Amino acid sequence: MLNRFISCFLVVIITQLTLGCGSTTLFMKDGQQLEGMVVSSDAEQVQFKSKNGDLVMVERGKVQEVEYAGASAAKTGMGLTIAGVVLVGTGVSVMAGSTGGWGDLESLAIGFLTFVVGAPLTLTGIPLWIAGASKRNEQKQLYKFDTETGLFQTPTQPGTYKLTLRF
Repeated sequence: MLNRFISCFLVVIITQLTLGCGSTTLFMKDGQQLEGMVVSSDAEQVQFKSKNGDLVMVERGKVQEVEYAGASAAKTGMGLTIAGVVLVGTGVSVMAGSTGGWGDLESLAIGFLTFVVGAPLTLTGIPLWIAGASKRNEQKQLYKFDTETGLFQTPTQPGTYKLTLRF
């Protein structure tokens, strides 16, 4: 029974890590949405690989908002982790507070159940939080890199950059 529980638990974690990060969504000013991954960017355009595999150049001025891949997974993981830690702490404190007498059997059972519910939430939330935050930060860095550092791709020589100074 315990082996099945552990196997199911690991399958859930692996599934969440692989599918939970999702894709980056660009919300355009004309109401259109593009889903995929940011490949690179410069001051004027973002190179975007759509879900069907096409590389698309999107002008920054046409983008209204960006929802980065992994943002929802990171928020979900954070919520699961916080809820799990609260439940584990509550379970441990309830079990530690019981004196072990016959009347305290109920409090021991309640403490044990909250601990058993909180532990998987914590163990699921932490990897999901880490994977989601990592993916979000990677996509965010690719989207904002060139606009913040002043590195711009030169159109005549793809793959090369020029440095600009801003005052």
